[in-house]
Amino acid sequence: MSAKIKKVTTFGWENCYSISDDQIEMIATADIGPRIISFGPIGGKNFFKLFDQHLGKKNAEEWMIYGGHRLWSAPEDPVISYIPDNSAVDVKIDQETGEVSFIRPPDESNLEKKITMRVATKNQFVVFNELTNKGRDPITTASWGISSLAPGGVGFMPLNKIVTNEKRFQASASLNLWSYTDFNDPAYYWKQDWLEIDQTKCKSKQKIGLWNRVPWLAYRLEDLFLLIQVKEKQQDAAAYPDFGSNSELYFDKDMLELEFLSPWKTLNPGESVSHTELWSLIKIEDGVDNDTAIKDFILPNLIELK
Repeated sequence: MSAKIKKVTTFGWENCYSISDDQIEMIATADIGPRIISFGPIGGKNFFKLFDQHLGKKNAEEWMIYGGHRLWSAPEDPVISYIPDNSAVDVKIDQETGEVSFIRPPDESNLEKKITMRVATKNQFVVFNELTNKGRDPITTASWGISSLAPGGVGFMPLNKIVTNEKRFQASASLNLWSYTDFNDPAYYWKQDWLEIDQTKCKSKQKIGLWNRVPWLAYRLEDLFLLIQVKEKQQDAAAYPDFGSNSELYFDKDMLELEFLSPWKTLNPGESVSHTELWSLIKIEDGVDNDTAIKDFILPNLIELK
C-alpha cells in the first residue's frame, strides 16, 4: 500500500518524519533517539505517552525517558541501558518501498540502533527494530522494542497455554516476575486466556513477562485498540531474555508499556539482531466490552507465524 511521507515539526522537535495511509499516521523524530513519538488516527489521539518536561529537548547530558517507542538492547543494565540518546540520528528514506529508517551511530555499547517504519496495509504499520555490533569484540544481546502508551487505557497480555493430550496433567505455561511485581495491585484482572491491566487502577510500578508462541499485546483507549504482534516465527522459550520472555508488560501511574524481545544472539563484529512488529489500529463499536472486543476483533486479526 502506498504511503505518504513528509517532514514535519511537532512536540517541539523540528526534524520529524510522518508516514501515513489515508487514516493513520506514525511520526518519528530525528532530533533524538531513534524514537517514534506519535501513532494514531490522523488529527486524533496520540496512543503514545510523551513526558511534557522532555518535549523538544535534545543534546542533554542525562538520560531522558521521553516516551514513545524506543529500541533497547537486552538485558536491562543500570549503565548501558541508560546511556543518553539525546543527539540527532541519521535518516534514510526509501520512496520506492515507502520506508523511513532512523539510525543511531554506536555509543559506548558499540551497538548501532536502527528503527524502520512503513505502512503494511490499511490501518497496519510495520516497525523494524535492529541492533548491529560496530565494535571489535562479540556482543551477546537481544533487540528489545519498548512502546510507552498514554494513560487511561486497558492493556492485554495473552496467557498462552500449550496443552497436548500426552502432557495434559503437566504445567502448560509460566509467568516471569520482577522484584517489584505485586499481584495485590488492583490493576491486575485475570481472565481464562489473557491478563487484563486497567492502568487507571495502578498503585505502583509493575512488570510481568512470558513466552507466547504467537506473541501479541494490545491496549485499549476508548473505542480504539492498538494491537502489536511480532512477525517472526518464535524459538523455544529458553532462547529469550528474562527467564524466557518474548513479550513483557510494564505499567505505572504514568503509562503502560508493551514490550517485545528477540532471542539472544551473540553478534560478531558487523552482525545484527532484530525483530519486526506489526501495529494495527482497530476501531471497536460503542458499548462493546473488553471480553467481546478481544474475541471478536483482536483474536481474528492475529497473524499465523510460519
